[in-house]
Amino acid sequence: MIKFSLIVPAYQVENFIKKCLDSCFSQDLLSDEYEVLFINDGSTDKSLEIAQGYSSSHNNIHIFSQENKGLSEARNTGIRNAKGKYVWFIDSDDWINTNCLAEMYNLCEKNDLDILHFNATDFKNGHGVIREEDITFYDQLLSGKEYILNSNFIRFPVCLNIFKRSFLVENQLFFKAGIYHEDNEFSPRAFYYAKTVFFVEKSYYNVYHNPQSITRTANSKKSFDLLQVMESTYHFLKENVTEDKFKTKFYNYIGLAFNGAFDNILEASLEDRRLFITEIKKNLKLINEISKSEILKYRVQIFIFNMSMPLYLNVFSILKNKKLTKW
Repeated sequence: MIKFSLIVPAYQVENFIKKCLDSCFSQDLLSDEYEVLFINDGSTDKSLEIAQGYSSSHNNIHIFSQENKGLSEARNTGIRNAKGKYVWFIDSDDWINTNCLAEMYNLCEKNDLDILHFNATDFKNGHGVIREEDITFYDQLLSGKEYILNSNFIRFPVCLNIFKRSFLVENQLFFKAGIYHEDNEFSPRAFYYAKTVFFVEKSYYNVYHNPQSITRTANSKKSFDLLQVMESTYHFLKENVTEDKFKTKFYNYIGLAFNGAFDNILEASLEDRRLFITEIKKNLKLINEISKSEILKYRVQIFIFNMSMPLYLNVFSILKNKKLTKW
């Protein structure tokens, strides 16, 4: 039986992919007990060539190539082709701990988990620091809904979770295509549906803070995509979330996306900022829903926004940029 499918989407990562793949093959399971799915998302550098070099010595690497569709579709390709009972999404410029899979598999099996959640170590300039989080229920078994209720915000990065594949497929949990911040859209849905979640304080995942990474560079598309995250989260809320105590949490997530969209657009061109405001005006009804959040800051922001959008834009830009941004 294949216990794990390690899903590694890759695009233009020739400088990082070897460390990632080496970590995937430095594990304490037999090669027929897990597989590595390398999803080549249209790379034009040597990423694919490097991955192909592992085929001669590792019979459990499976390579899939597709035209460039983005991280979401690469992960979706991995889900559809995975044979493992559990899946782990691993970003190609990161790496996982040596000999960690057997321990993680035992935790998943012992607790019949939909999601195993764990910590990460952030690496900057060669120095690693374990993330400090406000989770108070480590080593506890909860439902995803209990996690949502006991946190203002869930932890969005999917790389910090092991998912039971059947849980993903049965609940149609795939990533929204063509957007950045796909984890912010995916994770609330996943945790809402999860019946069993276990939290481990231990760090199994290592994050390289690559300054060229799409997650760490300014890009106006991120702001427009966060508007899509808001819309998608709102539609999920309306169609699936019935209890007010959960609705409030989802309004928190929508408010977070709203703030993130404005944060990023401050770095954009004047033309993009004005296009962004045009999109904002198309979504006024949705934005007003943020007033239902339990977070006071968000409710105050929406009050000012409704009172005067120009005032809100000026106050926001001064608070974030320490200067007035032209809109």
